[in-house]
Amino acid sequence: MISSRRCRERDIIVALIVERLIHPGSKLATLRTLGSSTLAEDLELADVDVHEIYAALAWFTKRQPFIEKNLAKAHLSEGGMALYDLSSNSYYGKTCSLATFARGKKGRKKGIPCIAYGVMTDPDGRPVAVSTYPGKTGDPATVLDQATKLQNRFGLSRVILVADRGMLRNSQIKNLKDYHGIGWITAMKTFHLRGLVESGHLPMSLFDEKNLAESHGASKTEGVPSGSTEISSPDYPGERLIACFNPLLQGRRKVKRESLI
Repeated sequence: MISSRRCRERDIIVALIVERLIHPGSKLATLRTLGSSTLAEDLELADVDVHEIYAALAWFTKRQPFIEKNLAKAHLSEGGMALYDLSSNSYYGKTCSLATFARGKKGRKKGIPCIAYGVMTDPDGRPVAVSTYPGKTGDPATVLDQATKLQNRFGLSRVILVADRGMLRNSQIKNLKDYHGIGWITAMKTFHLRGLVESGHLPMSLFDEKNLAESHGASKTEGVPSGSTEISSPDYPGERLIACFNPLLQGRRKVKRESLI
């Protein structure tokens, strides 16, 4: 995966990976412990210096697209599933252009800049690709980047994004409509649901006898499962709307509302 041909850079990268797994530490700490094990002998790296380590990392970074493509070929497929999430870590330094201050970011320390990174994995959690972003980048801003990566770099013809309301917002959905072969499944915010109810496009009487109601914006009948009721709204042309009534959620919200009152 790293390189089909053996070279000194590849051996250094393998050594860094092994050390990270069995004896985590900084790159300088790895350099100090490398000579005290059989790893340096096995990989013929007895005389590595710190400049070579950084040069190998630069070489490794240039190979990232090829490595990710090979990983995607091995672990992702048409009709399969990929998982993705964005996180961040604090950064101690002043020269990295990605390190920015961000409020409310998980993984960061107060008063210290951070770098955001998005990790894509296969269904078993094996990493396939990683992308870095400025620390202040929010989850929604990375959605389109990841979707087009699946299509353009990894060769998947049809991509369906399944995300919560925090990850997939209206602005991202508008952008996704311009891309062929990308669909989405997400939840409406309460504000938009209330708008459907107030405009009469989602009558609450639909749930008197059924727990599910659905629309299919592209057609009046095609694609609507039997036993469900259509919802149509000019605000969502070509989109499929599904409204679900959850009595368990209703019970929890009733208890919370009464306790607040």
